[in-house]
Amino acid sequence: MADAFDPDAAALNALAVVPMQLQMAQAEFNQAVTTAHAFPRSPDKVAKAILSMATMQDAAQGCVYNIPRKERDGTAKQIVGPSIRFAEIIAACWGNCNVGARIVGIDRQEKVVIVEGVFWDLETGTKRVQQTQRNIATSGGKLYSLDMITVTANAAMSIALREAILRGVPRAVWWPAYKTVLAVIAGDAKSMEQNRAMAMAYFTDTLKVAPARVFAALEVNGISEVGMDQIVALRTMATAIKDGEATIDSLFPTIEEALGREGAQKAAARAAVTQQAPDTPAADKAAAGAAVAAGEAKAEPEAAQVVEDEPKAGGDGPGQATLALDDAPKEASKKEQKLQRAVGMITRDLSLVRDHSDVAVVREDYEADIMVIEAEYPDLNEKLTAAFKQAEDRLNG
Repeated sequence: MADAFDPDAAALNALAVVPMQLQMAQAEFNQAVTTAHAFPRSPDKVAKAILSMATMQDAAQGCVYNIPRKERDGTAKQIVGPSIRFAEIIAACWGNCNVGARIVGIDRQEKVVIVEGVFWDLETGTKRVQQTQRNIATSGGKLYSLDMITVTANAAMSIALREAILRGVPRAVWWPAYKTVLAVIAGDAKSMEQNRAMAMAYFTDTLKVAPARVFAALEVNGISEVGMDQIVALRTMATAIKDGEATIDSLFPTIEEALGREGAQKAAARAAVTQQAPDTPAADKAAAGAAVAAGEAKAEPEAAQVVEDEPKAGGDGPGQATLALDDAPKEASKKEQKLQRAVGMITRDLSLVRDHSDVAVVREDYEADIMVIEAEYPDLNEKLTAAFKQAEDRLNG
């Protein structure tokens, strides 16, 4: 005869499982600490290992994030720093440590997501907990969709984990490697002109991108303003194109967006003229023509012209004056055109992101435009949502 079921005994057995799990976790942790003390690290070897891994093949581009950002006064600024990929290399080379990130809470009333990154050095006992929170609402107070809350939470966890690792491992160990990574991406400062020319030539000669489009993407007025930060941006763009993570059109605005309609026509005219001069290199001709066109486009805004109609039959005086605009009527309003360009720029920036934290930076940079698009332009919002989802899928993949 089978034993009768005892609910009290079953409850006691269930409670016994919890202490057993705690004992297993404690034993695993104690073993990790014992192993760490038995095989201590060498900071010198760690520094060399970080340098070796971060500079091998194309790893350097992934170790740095570079996000263009506009200040409130409209000036452009390049935000550059060590990425989560670089932090992962640091943690792997440092060894004898536990790292991780987790969501602490999602507060829908305060409209924030709170996460924390953890770095625990098993050899020294040092523990760093970095807590980060991110808004999950637009500037108008509307709560993000569930998908965007997930994107924001993942981005925040990447930021928290990166900061915990960078604060847990002494800066003296990884900073020289980071500076070397920047030098590898930008090239030797002594040959800045050469590196600048090579970086530009890849896009203008190999990919046949008009220089004006490149300058517009970098937010500079000409090649003389292309410095180390812009070279880093160009190298990361080239890597994104080679890896199939971005396209030319997603990274660079059209020539019409870069110069305006009139400027684009003048650039084409300059290019046609310079092709007739055999003594000047083709790249210099195109750059010079685009630069002249850009200058004239800025100096000569589209103006309205007043023309007179032909006198009507039997009329005593001249015809009535009418207003003729240089530009033909456009299908979309200026506001919608501006937002279309914003979607293109957002798509370009998302194609360059290397971790979830960069996605959050992109959303913050264009928050005002995104809010208008979500509220008034469903077609553009669909494209925008797809761009964010594609970036998230690529990072998760």
